[in-house]
Amino acid sequence: MRREATSCGESKTAHCKVDDFRVGRTRQPDDEFLSDCGVAPGTEATRIALAVRRAVAGIGLVDPLFVRAANSYPGTLELLPLWDSMDWLALGLEMERELGHPVRWESGEIMPPLGLLIVSDLVARVRYFLEQVQSTERGVAPDHDGG
Repeated sequence: MRREATSCGESKTAHCKVDDFRVGRTRQPDDEFLSDCGVAPGTEATRIALAVRRAVAGIGLVDPLFVRAANSYPGTLELLPLWDSMDWLALGLEMERELGHPVRWESGEIMPPLGLLIVSDLVARVRYFLEQVQSTERGVAPDHDGG
């Protein structure tokens, strides 16, 4: 007990923050996460949803299986390291790394306007954005840049 009290005092370490976040939680299998996000397994949307889940977890230094569709910022995610003083650019870069595709985070197409970020909504926004990009690359959607 003594060790725990000193390592998890007022100024908590990243490890202690992750432990606090995990209290009362169990790991959620990917198929349940996908269902909660409204994503059918075995689709491109599956790859995107799980990449977003890994990115959110990566920023918070937690096992992705502890990230749920209903987690939010503010709400539950700020219990995790780096989410307590969120660096949105870091999340954008982490999502790009997980997706293997550039994401124009700063355009406002992914990040909701000031307010609540819910993981399932983030999944939906990233899916929509990437579908738009892929349609444009295939020549299906009109070129909005005039080029």
